[in-house]
Amino acid sequence: MMVEQKIEFSGYLTGKAEKFYWKKATVFGACILWGGAVLMLPVIAAASRALGDWRFTVIFGLAILGLPLLGFLPKRKKAKFPLTPKRIHTDGEYIVSIGDKFTESKLISDARRVVDHGEFYELVFPFGNYSDKFICQKSLLREGTLSDFEALFEGKLHRKVSQ
Repeated sequence: MMVEQKIEFSGYLTGKAEKFYWKKATVFGACILWGGAVLMLPVIAAASRALGDWRFTVIFGLAILGLPLLGFLPKRKKAKFPLTPKRIHTDGEYIVSIGDKFTESKLISDARRVVDHGEFYELVFPFGNYSDKFICQKSLLREGTLSDFEALFEGKLHRKVSQ
């Protein structure tokens, strides 16, 4: 699908969009760390068996499984800005998210769904192509229209009911 209309969201997330982004990013980071920790448990168990001391497994197992909890500690604003998207735009058949310390692009057609949360859109990509960097705050739209944006994801748009 070739995109004719350029769409751009520019500026740092604020309010509900920012809160949602940081919750999603924190959970994603913790899941990655826990996945790695679970993969390390057999290695720790083998080392414990080789050393003949089960306490090794318990101590290191608890340490490795507890380590991802550090991701839930609050970050200072100054530390958050470089990791937060500050510009999301279309570039041909791609959508690109840019922050101070990253640039990430995805095919628009790869989006599994787009959730309209009222104040912002959340682009959801399939497992294996996941990204937490595509949160588009409506008030940050600088180029194009919301109708143009929604047309890009026709059939994939889901409106979330407020609670």
